[in-house]
Amino acid sequence: LLEQIISAHPMGDGIGERYEFNMFQTLLDHRTGIAFPDSIDQGDTAMFDEFAAIYREMERSISPTASRVTNKALGLDARLPLISRVLPGSRALLLQRRPLDNLVSIFMNPINPGAIPWSCSLEGLIAGRRRFDRLVERWHEVLEIETLPLRYEDLVDDAEGRIREVLQFLGMDFDRSAVDFHESERVVMTPSWTQVSRPMNRDAVDRWRRYERHIGPLIEAFGE
Repeated sequence: LLEQIISAHPMGDGIGERYEFNMFQTLLDHRTGIAFPDSIDQGDTAMFDEFAAIYREMERSISPTASRVTNKALGLDARLPLISRVLPGSRALLLQRRPLDNLVSIFMNPINPGAIPWSCSLEGLIAGRRRFDRLVERWHEVLEIETLPLRYEDLVDDAEGRIREVLQFLGMDFDRSAVDFHESERVVMTPSWTQVSRPMNRDAVDRWRRYERHIGPLIEAFGE
């Protein structure tokens, strides 16, 4: 949703899910002989500059005119310390959603179990969400990258207000096209296409209640 909002702005674009930083992490670990994230402190400027050149060339090839480009790849939350070294000045949008709606949505969409095995069971979803929450808490304490926390429920309740906040955070002037994101002809290849093709709505808020009798472990862990 945020990717579509930013992409609808004349200055913005989205590159979908790009996994260059997975490769950078692997290379960093291999070259330093140390496991991530400790390997970050052993990387040198030349290495990070090399990674930055690769990433920026990829961005330019996909979005040659945009001045703000988003990447929504899964797992970038765990690589924010590396991103801040490779792309200083980057900013992170941390969109959070109520756990029960979040986890039901993940469980009901086909996600590669080989890449994300925890998404295939209720117990795994609980562990995955708790890990994410711990990670976010820790990153707020130590990250060198500017981060804007944003609640999904706040976004749908006050779309223009929250969109103005996001654009200001990214150094972008307000443009009505960001609010009218659903009018964009941009192709969306992920499950969110059903939402971003319509105006902002509350259909996904408290969606978990439709499946209440099937998600007992989730309710026990994150009951509201």
